[in-house]
Amino acid sequence: MQALLTRQPTLASLGIRARLLDAWSHSMGVLNPTTILDSTALHDGVRERPLSEALAPATSVLSLHIPLPDEASGLAWALDRKGTPYDWPAIWGFFVGDPSRDDPKRLYCHQYIAGWCRAGGLTDFDPLRLVKAKHLIRVAARIGQVRELRPTVSWG
Repeated sequence: MQALLTRQPTLASLGIRARLLDAWSHSMGVLNPTTILDSTALHDGVRERPLSEALAPATSVLSLHIPLPDEASGLAWALDRKGTPYDWPAIWGFFVGDPSRDDPKRLYCHQYIAGWCRAGGLTDFDPLRLVKAKHLIRVAARIGQVRELRPTVSWG
């Protein structure tokens, strides 16, 4: 699977990065060269959207190649989650010090990518622990590839 991590010059992005002590505030999965799947607070959950739209506000983009033992099962899980609401309780937990509030019926962006990986056969992510972008990076660096991109990279 291919995932992208981004950061933006917004207070929300800065707040997420500062609270989680992470360099990246958002993650998304690449469905095809022009489309991504992600979970956003702004649109209250998991959706499919154009890659160009997702990357437009990004100041930095990191590409993660995470090979899954069962790519088809991972992708089927990711597609089946479209419409899943955003995990507001987990986000609230980030700020009050109890990020373990996990509800499998809700997903924030990093949970969504970790769930995609779990469904594809990786056991690197504990479903009950807070998932951060740096955890996704560690897995990609260990079994796949990590590379910095410019937000204007063409996937065609």
